[in-house]
Amino acid sequence: MLFGVVIQAGAAEWEYYTTSKDGNSLHFDKSSTSVSDNIVRVSQKEIYTSNNLFWRNQRLGKKYIDSKETVNQIEIDCAKADYRVKIVTEYDSDGKTIDIVSHEQRFPWKPAVDSPEIYILYDLICFPEWKYITSSENCDYFINKGALRVNNSNSNVTFWMKEVDKKTGKESEREKITMVCEKDKYTLRHLMKYNPDGSVKEVLTDGHLRRWIPIAPKTIIDGFQDILCDDKYVRQNVKDYLQSVSR
Repeated sequence: MLFGVVIQAGAAEWEYYTTSKDGNSLHFDKSSTSVSDNIVRVSQKEIYTSNNLFWRNQRLGKKYIDSKETVNQIEIDCAKADYRVKIVTEYDSDGKTIDIVSHEQRFPWKPAVDSPEIYILYDLICFPEWKYITSSENCDYFINKGALRVNNSNSNVTFWMKEVDKKTGKESEREKITMVCEKDKYTLRHLMKYNPDGSVKEVLTDGHLRRWIPIAPKTIIDGFQDILCDDKYVRQNVKDYLQSVSR
């Protein structure tokens, strides 16, 4: 986890990471600052679609007639997987502030898992430890150790994988995957594709991706299965095993 790590504040580095249930694009500031040993304060920006803007402005009134986006200042407790919204700032189409609302005393801590958009954000900012798994001709592949989760029956495992271009050293894809060891199948839960300059090219979410895919021998995903699965079940003490075999 992000214990003890402090990222210096500076100019915002917005990264598109998912869409809301209403279809608005969500971004987070990669230059987020740790405010204590396990709590990270991060800015989340929601950019509204034209259709959502129309209905939102109709509902909220004249003050918000030129509203374009909202920036939420969120705190995430990486140890407890909880979050709370502290400040909400509304901006117009020129980037000028329309309104600032503080939720300092009114918004209690909530489980991140209850909000799909926040749960993805929790995974992206709370777990910096990546372990090498395998390679192709052009790319290296890594697994996020901290965000690896085994279900109660020990039959499937959910994890984040990233693909890094060998020539540039830059990330080209990041995927959230659920693998069922017994059935030799997997499904993509979240996919982020990157441009050569490091910006996000495309994001696909659960609703667009979910289909079960057989794990073919001698493929990249097969390399992950060899590490994570032991016959029909997730390998016992899989995080410890991952630590011992990865570089």
